[in-house]
Amino acid sequence: MQLRSFLQWILIMKIIKLFLLSLALVFIGQVHAGVWDELKPYLVTEETPIIFSPKENILVLADPTGLLTVEDVLKRKDEFKPPSEIAPLDTRHHYWIMQKIASKLNEDRRYRLDGFWQKLNTHVIDSDNAVFALKRSGFGEKYAFLSDIDPAQPSSVKAPSREALFTLHSGDTLSLLSQIKAIPALPPRTFILQVVDNERFLETRRFGLYVEGVLLGVLLALAIFGWYSYFVNKDRVGLFYGIWISFAFFTVFSLSVKTDNVFWNF
Repeated sequence: MQLRSFLQWILIMKIIKLFLLSLALVFIGQVHAGVWDELKPYLVTEETPIIFSPKENILVLADPTGLLTVEDVLKRKDEFKPPSEIAPLDTRHHYWIMQKIASKLNEDRRYRLDGFWQKLNTHVIDSDNAVFALKRSGFGEKYAFLSDIDPAQPSSVKAPSREALFTLHSGDTLSLLSQIKAIPALPPRTFILQVVDNERFLETRRFGLYVEGVLLGVLLALAIFGWYSYFVNKDRVGLFYGIWISFAFFTVFSLSVKTDNVFWNF
């Protein structure tokens, strides 16, 4: 009789434990879903710089296989976490980043997401919860179709921009859901994506083009002189100098340099 009572007591305790565990899981799911819904947007005002990074307004979801679709991700809102709760970035894995921005401007502006990523595919969710995809971006995805045509011809209007642009309307709030994958050789330190005011950034690029032209011209002249000196004298110093200056030329040609919060893309 005592054994039967003891077994009944164990069974009751297991049922209570199972009930409490289920209740805890439901509560945790509601908390994370609330984190998604209650995430405060980054306010874009007249004081906002041309390039800004909403560090406090993002959530991250790990996607190790990279097989999740945007529909799958929207069903897993409860699994998004702040970046501080995510393990260090693994270059073998994909990730989904959700961030919000809101306009306090009196005009509409076009923006794009930027960052040195191997893959950066973004979906925009508007205030009506409509979802639309932007063009693919990331390392190797940007090709300037406008460089192939005469800008004075009417057909230039039909050439798509190389950037994945979206419009932030005055007074509107957008959610940006981006699938990312890091470049294995150059992993970023954080999950933060940069938002760029496209039209204003293009104007600042004029000075960058001048600097780019001067640096590349000087380095190209030095590279030609260095290799000419090596072929004439056949010395190891000339060989090493030619390799070094050629490496410097291609470094300036391919990398980005940050100056006063503006990226000059060389």
